[in-house]
Amino acid sequence: MNDYSLSSIKTLEERKRLYSEISLVLDVLFRQQADLEKILDTQASPQLRTYILGLLQGKPLDENLRERISKNLAEIKNKAEGLQAITLTLAFEAQQSTIDKISAFARQLLAENIIIEINVEPSILGGAIIVFNGLYRDYSLKTKLEEVFKTKREELFNF
Repeated sequence: MNDYSLSSIKTLEERKRLYSEISLVLDVLFRQQADLEKILDTQASPQLRTYILGLLQGKPLDENLRERISKNLAEIKNKAEGLQAITLTLAFEAQQSTIDKISAFARQLLAENIIIEINVEPSILGGAIIVFNGLYRDYSLKTKLEEVFKTKREELFNF
């Protein structure tokens, strides 16, 4: 049996999308095989499609195969629930390449089971606010500028 890898799940949104795809597949799993194949072709990610087709191995859906697929999808969902989220607040909407780099860095630095929740807050100007394991760290440009203005206030006014 091929194993489903969660390494492609990098954000909270991607995990939610996986849950949605699993729900769709489970909804049609006990119907006609053609319904399952249609959902796999039109609404499932290529990775989930390939995984389920690998379980089918060209065989017709019978009760045992349906139960096996259902059990495996439940296991994937349980593994995905075990992914630990780190929350990043950024000043901009991150592109996929940026998300990939942040995810790789977080997984290398912290743990392989990290996913990212990204919030966008333009008022922070730059940098990031990070929340992880109950710890809050503000590395935003706004906070740094406020600190500079607070400590250098007199110098700035006497300039």
